Amino acid sequence: MVAVLTGCAGPTIRDEAVYNQSEKSATAMISELQTVLVATDTQLAEKSWWRFADVVITDAETSATSIQSTFTSRQPPSASSNPIYEDTSTALSDAADLITQMRVALRQKDVATMQKLRPKIAKAASDLEKLETRARTQKP
Repeated sequence: MVAVLTGCAGPTIRDEAVYNQSEKSATAMISELQTVLVATDTQLAEKSWWRFADVVITDAETSATSIQSTFTSRQPPSASSNPIYEDTSTALSDAADLITQMRVALRQKDVATMQKLRPKIAKAASDLEKLETRARTQKP
């Protein structure tokens, strides 16, 4: 898991900084999604205790929420960075929501929902990898 500093984020004064923040946030969220996938796979294979998987996924959810709120607390300095900001904000929010859904399904021991969420979480991680690459390679 990735440790993320939380708190008030300072102003973003350059468009390039939005791209840097997008890349770093996507990287951190990918890590949380992958952590959830490992915990889910382990639980679905009945190779861990429910409580252990719950702690792992709850910790990932806490980190994911922090990643998302830290990124969205900043505003793009100009209209030229709006697209990457909006795409990143949406992707981070969707990823955090999926992790929350997985936590709820896990706590309810709803294996069918866990199995349905797993490919959605894998796709979210893949989409964030593409966004991470875009943020890294298309900086102004």
